[in-house]
Amino acid sequence: MGLSNFLSKFRFCITSSRSILTLTNLIYQSKKFNRLYHKKAIANSYATGIRYKFRFFGKKTDLFMRTETGDINMFYEIFWSRMYDIPENVLSSPLHIVDLGANVGFTTLYFALKYPDAKIVSIEPSKMNFVVLQKNVAQQKNVKALNAAVWFESKQIPFMDASNAYNSRIAETGAEHTYTIDAYNVEDILRKENIDTIDLLKIDIEGAEKDILQKNREWLNKVKNIIIEIHEPYTFSDLQKDLTAYGFTIISPPEQGLKMLFATKNRTKSNALN
Repeated sequence: MGLSNFLSKFRFCITSSRSILTLTNLIYQSKKFNRLYHKKAIANSYATGIRYKFRFFGKKTDLFMRTETGDINMFYEIFWSRMYDIPENVLSSPLHIVDLGANVGFTTLYFALKYPDAKIVSIEPSKMNFVVLQKNVAQQKNVKALNAAVWFESKQIPFMDASNAYNSRIAETGAEHTYTIDAYNVEDILRKENIDTIDLLKIDIEGAEKDILQKNREWLNKVKNIIIEIHEPYTFSDLQKDLTAYGFTIISPPEQGLKMLFATKNRTKSNALN
């Protein structure tokens, strides 16, 4: 990490922490995780983690992180790097947000604090991650959390937890160290939560995006904006093909200050990327 990044990160820790205990814990546990990571000694668990007291968007919030699982990396990615931040000139005041692949709830919490008037549905399949997610969104009355996967059809499917908590994913049938979870098609989620239109859909589902965006996808007609992380073998060309068919234009970072791929129906065709 360069000096400017180090200073920026340190300044973030100071300004966002609401107590000396949180600041010292954050610095110490970050260093501890780095040591564990380099020793390849990280491991997922059902622990709820350490409680930290922060202030984001001028609002006080408690946040829970496990040191050994990669939660700390995700925390910095969401709140320091602001990977899922969407400038107001691109999106303002969404009323319905669905977070697919919510992990331990950091992105959900980020959205809940930034968009307090939005109804947010947060979906995470990993039972280990969901334990922490529930703690992280407990203070947010505008969040509904579901322990389930998103899939192209509603059924029970095998799931596998990973040592890096953010790499847990849907598993192949017959794979070892899996357990069965409920999975829902997006259309069924909307019906279940009484949502007619999704103003913002966040997708980070470790490769399952290929199936949900290519099969049983008429629900895309009900989505206005998507912020997404794609995984091999699914490519940008695949995403462009799948979404332009439903009227989306894809904006690639760093255009308009974005750090993730963003697809919207609010731009004219003349502004579409080639």
